[in-house]
Amino acid sequence: MALHIMDEANRCLQCKVPQCQKGCPIHTNIPLAIRLLKENKLNEAGKMLFENNPLTTVCSLVCNHENQCEGHCVLGRKGAPVHFSSIENYISTTYANQMTNGPAKSNGMRVAIIGSGPAGLSAAVYGKRAGLNLLIIEEKPMSGGQILNTYEVDNYLGLPGISGFDMGMTFRQHAEKLGAEFLEATVHSVEERGDYKCVYAGDRELETRTVIFATGAEHAKLGVPGEEELNGMGVSYCATCDGAFFRGRTVAVVGGGDVALEDAIYLARTCEKVYLIHRRDSLRGAMVLQEELKSLPSVEILYDHVVTEICGEDMVEKLRIKNVKTEEEKDLEAAGIFIAVGIHPNTDLLQSLVTVGEDGYIPAGETGETDTPGIYVAGDIRKKPLRQVVTAVADGANAAVSAGNYCNRFRKQS
Repeated sequence: MALHIMDEANRCLQCKVPQCQKGCPIHTNIPLAIRLLKENKLNEAGKMLFENNPLTTVCSLVCNHENQCEGHCVLGRKGAPVHFSSIENYISTTYANQMTNGPAKSNGMRVAIIGSGPAGLSAAVYGKRAGLNLLIIEEKPMSGGQILNTYEVDNYLGLPGISGFDMGMTFRQHAEKLGAEFLEATVHSVEERGDYKCVYAGDRELETRTVIFATGAEHAKLGVPGEEELNGMGVSYCATCDGAFFRGRTVAVVGGGDVALEDAIYLARTCEKVYLIHRRDSLRGAMVLQEELKSLPSVEILYDHVVTEICGEDMVEKLRIKNVKTEEEKDLEAAGIFIAVGIHPNTDLLQSLVTVGEDGYIPAGETGETDTPGIYVAGDIRKKPLRQVVTAVADGANAAVSAGNYCNRFRKQS
C-alpha cells in the first residue's frame, strides 16, 4: 500500500456525526470505508463502495471532492482535509483488480434486458451483482442510447463534463467486467408462455423468467416534405454527430427546448451562421442556455416560425418556413437542418403485454413493475416527471432488484 494512503486514513477522526458523509451527494459511508481499510479489510471496504456506487472508481477521479466530501471534512476548517478521493481510488481499484470470483454465483434464473442505454446497463450491473443469469439484447452495435449523441454531459453527479460517448462506453465496460452477456439483435416480439416469457430476437427464440424493457426513445420528426428523402444528406437529429460536416456553413436548428438550444450553441462554434427556428414566441429551454445562446453573434432566433418543406436535390439547399401568425412564407438558405423537437418512447413491443398510456409511456412506479407479472420497465419509456441519465440509472437498478425478487419466488417453489 502506498504510504500516503494509510497516512491519510490515519488522519480520519471517525466523527460521530460525519460531515464528510453529509457532503457526499450519494451519502457514501466514508468513515466506515476508512475504518475497514485500517483494519485490513479491504475487500469489505471495496464491496461496500461498489454496492453504494457502481461507478466508485470513476467518481474517485472526477468527482468534485473539494466541494463535497472533502469540502465538509472538519479537519479542513483549520488545515488540509482527509483526501478521501485518493483513499476511494486505492480501495476501489485494488478491490476490482483482486476480484477473482467476479459476480455472485448465478442463481440460474434468466433475465432478458432489452436495450443497453443507461437504464439497461444499470440493470445489468445490479443484476450481475445479485447473481442473476441475464442477457442484454441491443439492436445497435454500440451501447449508450441517447447519450451517445450528447457532446457533453454536465449534470451527472461526479462526472461533470464527460462526453456522452465516453459515458456510454464506461457504463458498458462496467457491465462487461461483471460478466454481462450481450446479444446484438433486433427484438421482434415478446410473448407470455405460462410462468415464462418468450423473446424473439433476430433468428433466436429465448425463454426467460422476466424481461426488463429499457428500449428508450426515438427522435420526433417534423413530418414535412423532404425530411425523409434528405435524411443523412443535410437532415440530422444529432448535432454532435453531424455538426462537423457543416463547418463554416449555414445551418438551422428546429426546436425551443434544452436540446435545441444546446445544439445551436454547439453548432455556433464551427458554423458561419445558425438559425434557431421555434414555433412559439418564447423559448422553453433553461434560462442559462437561453442567455448563452443570445450572446452568440452568429445565432439568429426566428420566433413564431415553422418549417414547411426541406428543399434540395441530393443535399439540403434551403428551407421553406412560415410565420404562424402572419402566414407569410419565405425561403431560408441552409446547408443543413438539425431537428430537436422531442422524442417518442419505444413502447411498441409492450402494446400487447402491459397497459400503455395515451402518450405512449408506461405507467410504472419506481420499482419498474408493470401490471403484468415479470415485465419491468426502466428509463425513458417509464412515465415520470424527469428523464435524465441519472433517473435512467436509478430505474435500471430498481428494475433489476424487482426482477431478482420475482425470480426468487420460483426458486423457493422449486
